[in-house]
This record gives sequence, structure tokens and C-alpha cells, in this order.
Amino acid sequence: MVIWIELDVSVAKISKNQSHKLKFTPALDEQILLAKIQKQKCLIQYRIEERLYRILSLLISLYISAEKSQKTIPRVLILTKRQNQDIIKTGVQDNLNQIVTIHNGQILPQARKMDYNRFSIVISTPKTVKNDYKQEFFVKDHFSLIIIDYAEMGVSSSSLRYIINNLEPNQVVGLTREKNVIKLEQACINLELLEIIKIDGKIGKERSNIQHYSLPLPKEYFFVLDILNQLKKNRLVQLESLGFGVSMKSTPQEIAAIHTSLLNENNGKILVKTANLQRIMAMQRIVVSQGFPALISFLDDLLLRLSEDQPFVGRKALVQFLGNPIIKKLYEYILLFSDLEHPKMKQVLKLVNDYESAVSIVTNNRYNATFIEENLKKNGISTICIAQPVSSLKRIQLQKKLFAFGSKVHVCITNTANDLIANLASIIIAYDVNADVVEKLNSITVPIPKVFLITKQTNEEARFFHLKNLGRGIR
Repeated sequence: MVIWIELDVSVAKISKNQSHKLKFTPALDEQILLAKIQKQKCLIQYRIEERLYRILSLLISLYISAEKSQKTIPRVLILTKRQNQDIIKTGVQDNLNQIVTIHNGQILPQARKMDYNRFSIVISTPKTVKNDYKQEFFVKDHFSLIIIDYAEMGVSSSSLRYIINNLEPNQVVGLTREKNVIKLEQACINLELLEIIKIDGKIGKERSNIQHYSLPLPKEYFFVLDILNQLKKNRLVQLESLGFGVSMKSTPQEIAAIHTSLLNENNGKILVKTANLQRIMAMQRIVVSQGFPALISFLDDLLLRLSEDQPFVGRKALVQFLGNPIIKKLYEYILLFSDLEHPKMKQVLKLVNDYESAVSIVTNNRYNATFIEENLKKNGISTICIAQPVSSLKRIQLQKKLFAFGSKVHVCITNTANDLIANLASIIIAYDVNADVVEKLNSITVPIPKVFLITKQTNEEARFFHLKNLGRGIR
């Protein structure tokens, strides 16, 4: 059975190990496409050659770097018609810093035999490769990657079928412009290709150094946020009437500062209001950045604390908060949707699955860091979380903490990123929006994708595009 996948790719995945070989910076969509192509043998149906050569260069660079990391000599074979060899050679060398050689009947057999050991990339014809293998110029697992141009020839070419039946590469990728579905599916059967991936779209002239995913929150989230926002507004109005300079724009830090000043005055009635206002704002933050499962955990912890026999400071405020009929109804409502996962966490899991290892996640919120770490480990993903600010660590200290990152540990969570982390990572995911993180990520020169996850129709989205319009780090 052949699976058809259609991808409209208009811009640019590649790991840290091979990126220095490329003559261009791959866009995020190209890198995600690469992750799909490398997973199983496939046929790429394309329309624009420029687009194709970029994808080929990404794929070739990936396999060359993978072989070098294992201290073996990388080998790539590109099969095409004789008249198309120079075109493909130019297309690949325009995008990749790698020497390419061409084989055909005009090259003496002894020279070809030597070339198989001297060059990483060989462009040849199916008939030439078939004859050279029979002459034992190379062994069956000599090539890690075989790319077959004009893959529709697999329907009738005995030489191609011979190569597929006798050689043992790690990956085979077919290329075609053919539109006949029956012919393509027959070619896939003969060449043992499992997927047909269609790519299209021109490459944009401008590329963002930082990209983003806009993720819509479920409607149930907005229902809860609207109620919490009204509760917040009521309490702010109460504080304002008591002479405090607060508004709907007041930050959690500002409310915490007022609460601390009231502790010194021992003003119990107002302390109850500021304590519970902080809890409402915390619930808003949890919904926006972590979702219902985390909010349920937050409320359960409060209920557990209240069930303890021993007295504690702030018990009166907590009793009032949990006894509020609106909070009780909200808790019942949230329990109905306890499995409604946050779209950011779903996207993180998808990207970790796409990139498989060396994923850097940045969040300057320690609660989010803990939340992400727990969820990744719950899904069986090896993770380290560096609690200290990266800037407070000496280079040698950071290197020690990152020692297993990319090999034994798949994900690293930090409060920001730098070139040291970027050189080890295959992608940097910014979980929340912060001006300092935006500027830091944009200053990183390592050509890997840097992606912000932002929730639609929230303050986070407004902040992201405000920074973009200001030109603070996003180009």
C-alpha cells in the first residue's frame, strides 16, 4: 500500500551536525519535510527544481553528517539519466559545500572504481551502477542513501529493479514530475517506496530568523478565562476604591508587592483580597500556558492544604477562595474537561517527535519549566531542566550540565538559550513570549530553527506581534 501525502511547502529541518555544509539557511517547513522523508523510503513528486535541490541538499547533508559522526565514510548515490547529470550536479553544489563526481560510460571503469572510494556523492546512471556492482567495484551496503531521479523509470527499468534488489542502503528516495497515479504507484511497488510526498511552492525571498506557531485555545479555555477575568476585575475595583493604584493592566508582581507591604501592616481584611487576587491571576496564567490538567492540579493542591489540621498563615483567605460559589462551579466545569490538553504542550510533543533528539525548550517561567518537564517525562522523553539562569553559569559549568544533551537526553529546558546550547540543539522552542528571549534567540547565529509557540487571541499573541512591530529581535 502506498500512502499519499501532499505538502504545500513555501519556506524551510536540519541538525546541528550538518548545517555548516549548507550554503543556505533551511526554513522550518523544509526541515519538518526532511523529518518525514528520512523516516521511511518515499517518492517525492515535485514541480519546481530549485525547491527540489534544497530538499536534496538537506537530505544529503543529513546522511553525510550521520555517517561521519559514526566515523564511517559517507556515501550517497544519485541515479539519473545521462543528459541530466550535469544539471543535478550544479543544483546540488549550488546548495551544498560538497564535491560531486559524475559516472557514465565515458568514464573509464578503473577510474570509476577509484571514485567510489574517493567521493562521498556519485551521480551515475542505473546501467553504469549495475555493471560496476557486478564487477565488484563496491559492496552492497556501500551507499547510505540512494536517490533515484525519474523514479517513474522503476516501472520498466530492469537496471533500477536490480539495484533495489541487490544493494542495501539505509534510505531510498525517488524523485518525479510524473502525474500519472497508476504509474507512480507501480514505480513505488517496484522500488519498494512506501510513501508519495508532493511538494510545491516557491521559496520566499525573505526569511524570518525567528518563526512562530499560532495555536488556538479550545473554546472551553476562553469560557474559564472570561469568568476569571471578571473575578479579577471585581477585586481590582475593590482595591482601587480603597486607594490602591491598580488597574486591569496591573501585573502579578505589582499585586505581590502590595500584598507584601500589607503583611507588614498586618491588615487582615485587605490581605485576604490581595491573596485571592493573586490566586485568580495564577489561574489565568495556568490556563493560558499549561491548561486544564495543570489547573485541576493547582486547585487540588489548595484543597489538600485546606484539609490539613494544622493552622497556617493565610488559611482564612484560602477558605474564602475555595468557598466562593463561582470558584466551586469553575472547578466542577474544568473537571468535565480534565483531558483537554493545552495546544502548546501538544505542539511540543509533536516537535519533539519530529526532531527525535536535541530539542532545546526555553521558558523564563519556572512553573512552566516544571510543567513541561513533568509532561515530557510522563511521555517517556528523557529531559533535563537547568533551574539556574543560563547567564549565571560559567561556560564549563553549562557544558557539564549539557554533557548528555543530544545523546542520552533528548530535551533540555532552560530559561534562555545561547550559542553553546544552539550548537548542540536541532531546534529551539520558545514556550512563552519574553522580549529578552526574543532578542537572545535572534542573536544566535547557528542555522537551526527557532520557534515561538503563541496562543491566539491572548495577551501573549499581542505581546509577540508588538515586539515584532517594534523590531525588537524579530526580523
